[in-house]
Amino acid sequence: MFSSWFGGYQASQARSRTQAQQRSKTIVTCKETHFEVIGGGAQQPLQHQQQQRLAQAPHRHEDHGPPRLPLELVTEIVFLAARAILLESRDDAASACSSSPSASTTALRLASINTLAYNAVVGNLLLRELILTGAEQVAAFAHSLRKHKRLARLVAAGKVKRLVVMQRRSRHEERQGQGLTRDSLYDARLRDATFAKIVLLPLRGVVLPLVASGLEELHIESIPTCLLPVPSTVSGPASASRWRGVREVTFTLSPWGGTRIPDVFRSSKTAWERLTSVQLQGSEGFRFCVSSALALASLPELRRVGMVMPSSHNGHQGEGEGYAEALRVLVMLTSGKLEELLVVGHDAEGWAGWSTPYRPALRCLRVARRGPGEASAGRRLRIKHITARLRAINEEDGAGIKPPHQHPSFFRSWIVARTAEQTQWEWPCRDAEEGWTQIAKAEAGAPPADVRFDVEWRCDEWEVPEEEPVSDDEENGERRQGRGVGYAEHGGGRAIPVAA
Repeated sequence: MFSSWFGGYQASQARSRTQAQQRSKTIVTCKETHFEVIGGGAQQPLQHQQQQRLAQAPHRHEDHGPPRLPLELVTEIVFLAARAILLESRDDAASACSSSPSASTTALRLASINTLAYNAVVGNLLLRELILTGAEQVAAFAHSLRKHKRLARLVAAGKVKRLVVMQRRSRHEERQGQGLTRDSLYDARLRDATFAKIVLLPLRGVVLPLVASGLEELHIESIPTCLLPVPSTVSGPASASRWRGVREVTFTLSPWGGTRIPDVFRSSKTAWERLTSVQLQGSEGFRFCVSSALALASLPELRRVGMVMPSSHNGHQGEGEGYAEALRVLVMLTSGKLEELLVVGHDAEGWAGWSTPYRPALRCLRVARRGPGEASAGRRLRIKHITARLRAINEEDGAGIKPPHQHPSFFRSWIVARTAEQTQWEWPCRDAEEGWTQIAKAEAGAPPADVRFDVEWRCDEWEVPEEEPVSDDEENGERRQGRGVGYAEHGGGRAIPVAA
């Protein structure tokens, strides 16, 4: 047993010596490199190339990065670049409304450099005049207001002063010079009804925060359902006072009636106290009755009213219709403090919005002469009657061929495009043959909407004459004879002329 243990011990010693011998056989080689320096000397040795690069590099603090421009200067550069992009897209007369989102997207990507640039570009450029095209953009902006705190803070700060909501045009309409579309009889009505139904909830989520933060202009290519109080909530002074800052409103009315003007403007006496301009649009005519005229005349600061293709049958069921009713409505409308009445129609005979039936009612319009002590004394009512048509096409000079007829919804789209360009109230009189504005594609002064839609128009403008109020005896005599114009009580007991 002892011998076996001693034998194992010797074996282990042999293995240890073998491993030590293997380690001792490792060869270590050293390599020396000699540099021959030509020039220099012991006092001024020539440095290595890598040492020269390190010596020339400036000293950099560990906590500092590479040198950068000041943050304020970067923000100013980004702001100027974004403004140049937007101005270039607006100045291009050939660009349709569909090209605006691409320019806005480019400016938004450029503004994503830092927070200051985002606030400057979005707050001062993109949100100042907000144009939403289609239900998709309305829903996307409403979603962004709920999810993005920076955007919500900019909106709450009152950056949005003007909101335009438009329906998305087809690709055929967006191409330059090819705005002609052949809609069937009910395509426009179906498109309007579908858009109003889809956009109602997201549009409320957009309009209410904007109005509460100081919105001044609201233009909607839809029926004004979002302006009405929600039935599930209790309407009080807070809900009525949210519209006090709005100065200009544009919306569409349905030819079937539906939402009426008194439902919008009679919510409260102080709800629309700063409203100065109202434009009513209809794709195939809209109902404008006596109650609508009284609702508009009750607005204290109303100065301009525009009616785009109103229906020749102005009254609702039970209120009468025809020329006498139209004259009565217009006279009641002008009994307030109006300074401008704009009526837009087209020359397509037999279609809704034909401007020829408007002319006799407008020419016969009279307003009562006011005394020197009344608040509206000295103001004269001016009427602008616009007749639009498609531009005549000729191979030589672009005139001489009768332009084709177009669906009335096309002319409403043209007015909406003018509204987005802020030219819906600008109708200068130009020297043209037969009063028609010859809009050429190369004309620099023409509005882009006129060039894009190939529309030319004629403007008839005049001042409404005044007449002395009729006394009670004369009024009774005229009524007994069944002729003349009577007077009705309106407002604070003041008499206004109405058709007998």
